[in-house]
Amino acid sequence: MVTKKELYKKLKPLETYQAKKEGLIKVGDEYVEMGKLDEAAEAYEKAGFKKGLIKVGDKYVNEGWLDDAIRAYDKAGAKDKLIEVGDEAVEKGRLYDAIEAYEKAGKKLSNEQLIKIGDKAVEKGWLYDAIEAYEKAGKKLSNEQLIKIGDKAVKEGWLDRAAKAYEKAGFKKGFVKVGDKYVEEGRLDFVALDYAAKAYEKAGFKKGLIKVGDKYVEKGWLDDAIEAYEKAGKKLSNEQLIKIGDKAVEKGWLYDAIEAYEKAGLASGTKAEMEKLADVYEKADERIKAMELRKKIAAKKK
Repeated sequence: MVTKKELYKKLKPLETYQAKKEGLIKVGDEYVEMGKLDEAAEAYEKAGFKKGLIKVGDKYVNEGWLDDAIRAYDKAGAKDKLIEVGDEAVEKGRLYDAIEAYEKAGKKLSNEQLIKIGDKAVEKGWLYDAIEAYEKAGKKLSNEQLIKIGDKAVKEGWLDRAAKAYEKAGFKKGFVKVGDKYVEEGRLDFVALDYAAKAYEKAGFKKGLIKVGDKYVEKGWLDDAIEAYEKAGKKLSNEQLIKIGDKAVEKGWLYDAIEAYEKAGLASGTKAEMEKLADVYEKADERIKAMELRKKIAAKKK
């Protein structure tokens, strides 16, 4: 026969566990009220409270956080909810969320669902999701779909993605759009201009290359300006070279300035031009060159 003391010892841990569980559920409920869903999910999980996890999952879905909802439903073992969130992911074109939700529910997406995801991804300009969804369904995106992705990506400013979509479609005019967007947005740092130049080059769009070359001239970037013009089958004028040189002097790029001025023929130009080059030689500590040019200037004066 079990004594009262022995029975108390057996029941006390259960009472403590139940109290802790109820406390954790209460904490979880409070976190839900505060909108702290991650903390609520943790409290419910520790309490083993599946209904709470489902409640948190529903909240995640309402917020659009499907990956978090999938985790909550999975911990609750709610397969029907996983299928629901998987279907929502299909509607939104979210491939990886849809795959994960269905897999955790022990199911697979149908080819029709995969195509639907791919079509949604095309509309949103999500190149890689669209390609993968179609491939999983045993299909390929058409050139028209790839161009549509490119156009959407250009509009959203995802220019690298747009260029890849156009390249896959063999759509050279798309590269002109990409190049124009880089220049139009005023993204005139070196990387942006370089991308624009590459886009125009792929399109064989010489006017675009000239446009980029002119931007390089304004920046005082000699080698890049020369390269852009050469790819367009043109050469920089002496006036442009002098402009690059002037800009390079302003920025303290003395050797770039010297190279630009020399290419523009200032060493044998007017006296004023020769004086300009001699001054830069002196600033760059090219004393011998400065001295020789000063002699030429003096001889010219005679």
